[in-house]
Formats: sequence, structure tokens, C-alpha cells
Amino acid sequence: RYNIDIVYQASGAQVNFCNEKTFLSKNEVIKEFTFSVSDDAFDKYMEYAIRHAGMPYSMLQIIGMATAQAFNLKRNPITNSSHSFVCSELVSGILYEIGQFNIDKSQLNLITPKDVYALCEKYAGVNL
Repeated sequence: RYNIDIVYQASGAQVNFCNEKTFLSKNEVIKEFTFSVSDDAFDKYMEYAIRHAGMPYSMLQIIGMATAQAFNLKRNPITNSSHSFVCSELVSGILYEIGQFNIDKSQLNLITPKDVYALCEKYAGVNL
């Protein structure tokens, strides 16, 4: 739809957009996954992305994720999902919004980058 590639991320101090060239000048891409999405799924993604742009990055939430894993908790003890994000929560929230992934919304603040990687690997190439 757009003639520019954009990167949507939760890093540094906030959730943000940047163009691919700017992103690549500061980051190294380790792995990419390609999805074919319907116009409806793309619109849901963009609405989610715009709605959450500018939200703060939550360093404390990462501590909560580690605590939850260490003590086998079902909830992140340090979270404020509606007001701050970590990268894996942001991606899993998008996948949840698109509606094609089996993700429990109440668990978004516990999903790790490893979990997101597994989801993306499983569904890469699938039409959404």
C-alpha cells in the first residue's frame, strides 16, 4: 500500500515507527518473516500500530516477565499493558488483533521474544 518500508517497534524509550533505512543504520536484522495479509488484516495492524505509537517502553515489565518465569506465575507481577510495552508484547498484540493466531489476550504481557519467534516461524508464509 505504501511505497516505503516501515519498521514498527518497541525499543529505546517508546513504541515508534521509522523507515527501514533509518532502522538499518542502527540495527542488524537477524531474522525476517514474511506474511501475506488481507487488506482487513493490514488495516487492523495499522490501527493498532497508530493507536499505540508513542507509548513508553517498559523496562520494569521485563523484570516482571523474568520473575513470572522464575516462579512459574500465570501473570506478570509488574505490568501496565494498556500504557507501556515491551517488544514481544507489542508484536503478540498485533498478531492477536489480526485474529488469526491462537493467543490468549490475558497472557500478552508474558509472551517472550522466543515465543513470538516460534509463532512467526509457525505461521510464516500463511495468508492472513
